[in-house]
Amino acid sequence: MGINTPLTEKRIITGLEIEGGYLKLAQARDVKGARRIVKLIVRKLPSQSEEDIVTALSDVRSQVKEGLGRLVISIPRHKLTVRFLRFPTTSEKEIKGMVELQLTKELPFPKEDLSSDYLITERTKDGYAKVALAIAQRGVVENYLNILKRAHFEPERITFSAEAILGWCEAAFKQDRPNGYSILIDPDCDNTEILLLHNSQLVFARGLNWGTVQMMTQADLKNKLAEEIRRTIEGYSRQDPHREIERIFLSQPGKMIEGLKEFLEQEFKLPCLVLAPLKGLTYERGVSGVQYKPELSLLRVLGMVVGLSKKKINLLPLNLRRKQEIKLKRKKLYVSLVLSAFIILASGLIFAKKIHVKQLHISYLNREIEKTAPEAQNVEAMLKNIELIEARSKIEGSSVDALRELHNILPKDILLSNLDYDEGAGALRLRGISKNIPDIFSFIEALEASSCFKNVQLKYVSEKKLKASGFADFKIECALEE
Repeated sequence: MGINTPLTEKRIITGLEIEGGYLKLAQARDVKGARRIVKLIVRKLPSQSEEDIVTALSDVRSQVKEGLGRLVISIPRHKLTVRFLRFPTTSEKEIKGMVELQLTKELPFPKEDLSSDYLITERTKDGYAKVALAIAQRGVVENYLNILKRAHFEPERITFSAEAILGWCEAAFKQDRPNGYSILIDPDCDNTEILLLHNSQLVFARGLNWGTVQMMTQADLKNKLAEEIRRTIEGYSRQDPHREIERIFLSQPGKMIEGLKEFLEQEFKLPCLVLAPLKGLTYERGVSGVQYKPELSLLRVLGMVVGLSKKKINLLPLNLRRKQEIKLKRKKLYVSLVLSAFIILASGLIFAKKIHVKQLHISYLNREIEKTAPEAQNVEAMLKNIELIEARSKIEGSSVDALRELHNILPKDILLSNLDYDEGAGALRLRGISKNIPDIFSFIEALEASSCFKNVQLKYVSEKKLKASGFADFKIECALEE
């Protein structure tokens, strides 16, 4: 297996799917701002047991000579909850706060048992934002992570199938992007994705837990598929009525279902276009010759590696995301140290061999030191700050400190009506009113950023109307830092 250097990892992105008794892996390399597919592997699993999956992953990894690079895995749409929301703001900060409130309403599970992320799909001219909120139960995500960990696979991101297909559309339709509204149907062997697109952007999605294998043997599933397509259209029409669908896209596995293309054209009176997975993509010789069963979809695994959108869904648990950030910083530091050591070693050899140019090299090093001096000062300042933080963390806080801090960060437009401190539970409860909800979210952010408070939670917020104006009533609970 080849050496997996930091530079290689930066250029290589790997997509992985483990569903329906198959393992699919696609790999692409960054080439001048674009993605070229360099590897495509489709492997049937002996069974869906954890042992067989781990064995297959280890075997596939041995075939990837450049390493995994940045690894992305996909979860089928029907295994998680996706909500398409519309908020009366375009501010990223306010959207984040509204998503947090919405999250607690969507599923009857504690927040810590969920893994979620959102994607802003559109900002409208009238000041609204359309958001896709993806929510997965922690157990579903951890099941994937445990298997990957056993095979020494470390994902950088976890997405879901609809967004992966969207990445494929972004790359495949780059030269000929379809305008207007389209339905995209992507059957895989044991599940089916139905996407509603507007100008190739996702506006609605539905996931079905049956696919090509079932549809090839059960004729009535064609009618059920048509019914689900209508539900998708009707579901979005309630948010944005009077939008007509102009075409249907059917991925290549749909050709395996006898007469499906003609059935859809007759049922919806729309043209139905079949999508070839590699059409419109850039790939190396040998990729197109991969043998795979025609009832399998490749749109998702390819979409994970060819899409270039910067903002993407990541269902990786928050603690793992933070570990990745720390690891990335350490890796950058390691590269800097290696390069610095190389420069020093090369300079030493040059000094020993060419003493007569000593002054020239000294001048060169002085210039380099001057360039790096600001960075060194920043590092020194950061170390001092870390030492101050460590020293501060050892000092016990007090109620007086907390009250002083609360007075300093309380926005002027917020009035506290009740302040209750439960010393036994270590809980501080705040109730009050505000002229507008954004100020409440700003107050929450200030509490979270403060060194005096932790575990800040918004228990409720509601808007109330008076004769001439309105206000928002809220309750916040947090704990004091020890």
